[in-house]
Amino acid sequence: MGQSLKGKCTAVRSQRGGLASTATMTSAVVVITALVLVVGAVATLPYGYFQFLRVLVCGCAGYLWYLLFASDKHSGWMVVTGVVAVLFNPFLPIYLPRGVWQILDVASAVLLVIVMFTTFRTKATTTL
Repeated sequence: MGQSLKGKCTAVRSQRGGLASTATMTSAVVVITALVLVVGAVATLPYGYFQFLRVLVCGCAGYLWYLLFASDKHSGWMVVTGVVAVLFNPFLPIYLPRGVWQILDVASAVLLVIVMFTTFRTKATTTL
């Protein structure tokens, strides 16, 4: 009857899988969306698509960087996500030949997926 607010919050987090699982699910959706769009960038598409792709991938990499920073997982993956964010930033675009961008698109997609799965993998735990 006298359960504290902190105890109630802990119980709710345990039932829902914790706060980390929410961040993991959100990052999974964002990274998968970026992955599909980046792989689609190999095709010949209008320039507007690539502008949208820059915004999305830069935002996705920035969000993963923030999650790494907030979770105290300061590792080399922060550097990887930072480089991807700078490479795809829409404010000061980096101009490279189309063939180079195609390689970078695929490499960035693979790296972001690896970062997501290696860093934010959570184990299901049950506490009673």
